[in-house]
Amino acid sequence: MGIERQNASPMKRICIAQAEGGDWKKELRRYVTKYRSIDHTTTGKSPAELLFNRKMRGKLPELHADCRLDLETRDRDAEVKAKTKTYADKAANAKPSDITVGDQVLVRQERKDKFSTPFNPTPYRVVSKIGNSVVVEAPGGTQYSRNTSHVKRFMVDDPASAPVKPSASQDGIVVPTTLPSQALSELTPAAPATPQSEPPTRSTPSA
Repeated sequence: MGIERQNASPMKRICIAQAEGGDWKKELRRYVTKYRSIDHTTTGKSPAELLFNRKMRGKLPELHADCRLDLETRDRDAEVKAKTKTYADKAANAKPSDITVGDQVLVRQERKDKFSTPFNPTPYRVVSKIGNSVVVEAPGGTQYSRNTSHVKRFMVDDPASAPVKPSASQDGIVVPTTLPSQALSELTPAAPATPQSEPPTRSTPSA
């Protein structure tokens, strides 16, 4: 039970103390004391040492030099967090956002049922952008602040791929701007047919 309690979370420690009939508040204070005295993997210092600039006093005497290492601790913390962020961005295939002010975007919405789309079909306009935060404006004029991961660029259909509308002349005759291959073949004059030589007729011998 001792090893299990030592590696257990705070809630498990409280449950164990309740099951054994002990004082759960005392057990929780003991856990917090141990947590604050253990060095953190990111900063390399314990939370108590960062707060009081010294290690926590235990039952055994301890000699240590009184020095301030705040700058070193901050540098180590920033370095470890930068490595963690780089690894997380690589795993998630994260890319910088190319959304700029004036673009039309679609805003992510809460899915109410399985038929609702992930993004609101109504396009919004980007008013300002600061880092990963953008301010979008609805068609009614209301502005919202969103993260760049919650918006995506509104793709407008390419006008070149749209079907070409026929243009009307002054006489009211519709003249297509582009002629299909069938129409071109109909307008192209056919080549004159070459006369074929008739086969010679057989002469029947007279009786």
